[in-house]
Amino acid sequence: DSAHARKIAAVLQRVRPDLVLLNEFDFDPEHRAADLFQQRYLQVAQPGGGAALRYPYRYLAPVNTGVPSGLDLDNNGS
Repeated sequence: DSAHARKIAAVLQRVRPDLVLLNEFDFDPEHRAADLFQQRYLQVAQPGGGAALRYPYRYLAPVNTGVPSGLDLDNNGS
């Protein structure tokens, strides 16, 4: 159980956007993490949120966080 996930779900339930982009969501090829977030948090009315929410479609792409760019992004010569 995650207090952070509950808070995110509550905001989404209140705002009820048609489309959601969640950055830094753990990627797994079977989409288990996204499915569990949907089932355990979005589809359950959260305190401070609204009615349960269901997104029938989701897309997860591999993340590149922490992958070296090969460029000197801070211009320090390394």
